This record gives sequence, C-alpha cells and structure tokens, in this order.
Amino acid sequence: MGAVALEITKFILKPRFLCIAPKDDAEESITPMQIGVRILVALVTASWISFIPFYLFLIYMYNNSFFSYDFFIEGVFGLNIFIIASALFLVFLSLYFYGFLLTAKLGIIDQKRNGKNSYRWFTWGLFFISLILHYFLFVAALSQNKLYMLFWIMGVSAVFAAFFYSFVGHGIKKNTKNYLAPIIFMAVSILLPFFQQNATSGMVSIGLKSFNMGGGKNISVKDISNKLKPSTIKGRLTLLTPRNAYLKSSIDGKLMIIPISSHTIVKIW
Repeated sequence: MGAVALEITKFILKPRFLCIAPKDDAEESITPMQIGVRILVALVTASWISFIPFYLFLIYMYNNSFFSYDFFIEGVFGLNIFIIASALFLVFLSLYFYGFLLTAKLGIIDQKRNGKNSYRWFTWGLFFISLILHYFLFVAALSQNKLYMLFWIMGVSAVFAAFFYSFVGHGIKKNTKNYLAPIIFMAVSILLPFFQQNATSGMVSIGLKSFNMGGGKNISVKDISNKLKPSTIKGRLTLLTPRNAYLKSSIDGKLMIIPISSHTIVKIW
C-alpha cells in the first residue's frame, strides 16, 4: 500500500505541460495598431454582451411563437437583472466545471518561473469536484431525459472557461494583444444558442420559472371590472410583462395575451 501511495503521489506531483507556459510580459512587444484593434474588439464585445439578454429572449419568444413589445420597452430593467443573475450562475458553474484548467495553467506558469507548482493540490481538488458534479448532473439529466440541457450547460460553461483561460496568467501586453479570444467568444455565444434553440429556450424557461415570470407555470387571471360577473382565465404562463400576461390556454393550448391592469388579479403557482 505504501508503494502504491508513493506512485500516486509521484503521478500527482509530476510537472506537466511546461511548454505551454506563456512568455514573461517583458518578452512581449506591442504596436499601436495592436492596441487600436484591441480597443475596437473590446467595444464590439461589450456591445454584444449588452445585447445577449435580448438575443436569448428573442430565441425564447420565437420558440413559443410570440413577440412582446412591452417587455423590451418597459421590462428592460427586470430583463437585465434576470440575465445578470443567470450570467453569474453560469460563470460560477463554469468555474465548478472547468476551473481546474485555470489553476492548472497558473501552476504550469509557477512551475516554469519558480521551479514549484503552488496550485497543484488545489487543481486536483477542483478536478475531482468537476468529476463529481458532472456525474450527478448527468444522472439527473438522464433520469429526466434532458441530456441536451446538460450538454448546453456544459457547452456554455466551456465557452466561459475558455474565455477566462485565454487571459489568466498573462501580463498586460499579452492580454492587450489577445483579440482573438473575444472574437471566438462572440462567435460561439451567437452560434451555440442559435443552433440549440430548444435547449436555449429551456434554460430561459427554467430561469423564468424560478422568478415566477413564465416558463410554463400555472396562472389564473381574474377580471374584476364586472363585479357582478367576474371572469377567470387559466393556463400555462409563458411570460409575464409589466402590461400583459402571455399564456397558453388550459382549454385549447392556444396562446393568449391578457392585459394586466388594476382590474385584474393574477395568481401564479
């Protein structure tokens, strides 16, 4: 047992992939043209990131065959809050999934420059956490027949992790010259949701459910404008906006747009 433990320890502590360690920042050179291109790419990337919430909701609306003007006009603040919460969730999830790659890169740099890897045990710990997380999510997705959702989450997490990986451990000059990573990030963040529209719509739906804003939750809208004969409409909520409730009727499944006013009582469960 002692010999086996020793071999395992040697395997874990063995230096690896030193050839991929980046150069020191002092060895990098940068030109005014590269700075200009990097600034331009940064502006385009920032613009695209601000548009991502609308892009995801456009896919959700397309998959559910409706379009909400009032949501984009009056619900922008709520939309951004929702997307920020979702983005933070995906960022942390990507770190749980693939964070070991970031610490592995830092460890390789540390090994090459200082002759020791201070991140080794942390990296292996994150690696085993990643394996456990993949296993439990795979079992959960398989039991609900939603593996496509898991692959979507893994894909988006990989995009975020790759984006972070391209900048981790580099100096200012190297990161300034790194305009390819943001371009790839934008391209993948456009293509992945577009070609996986069912999974994208499903993820938006999960987020809407958690905030009681849609995603197929039960809803009843009671009109009390006629106190002698109030009417009630029930169905599955697709999206709740400041002015309207978009729902699929419990009778025929058709989409209905119900105005929300001081004369309506909305119940969601």
